[in-house]
Amino acid sequence: MERLGLNMRFGDFEADFRTQELRKQGVRVKMPRQSFQILQKITGAAGRVGDPGRVTPGALARRPFGDFDHGLNNSVKRIRDALGDSPDAPRYIETLPRLGYRFVLGH
Repeated sequence: MERLGLNMRFGDFEADFRTQELRKQGVRVKMPRQSFQILQKITGAAGRVGDPGRVTPGALARRPFGDFDHGLNNSVKRIRDALGDSPDAPRYIETLPRLGYRFVLGH
């Protein structure tokens, strides 16, 4: 993971937090705005000193999701789909049961 101002690179991806765009090897990857905002929160927590680097559902609850759990699960599924990630063998987004989500460092 490499932060470049308002951009962040991980694996084959680059996230531009100013324009809320995700690119894979320079090609834009479609992702709903709400999912991108969750990705931004999850990656923003990665590697903080004194913090386990996770984002709790409560921290994400500030965003309007309607049926919160269903909306959050769908948004995380869309992020994983865009990244080609899997909850069973996470390369980028790890689920911490009943605790939240964590960005996997080292990619």
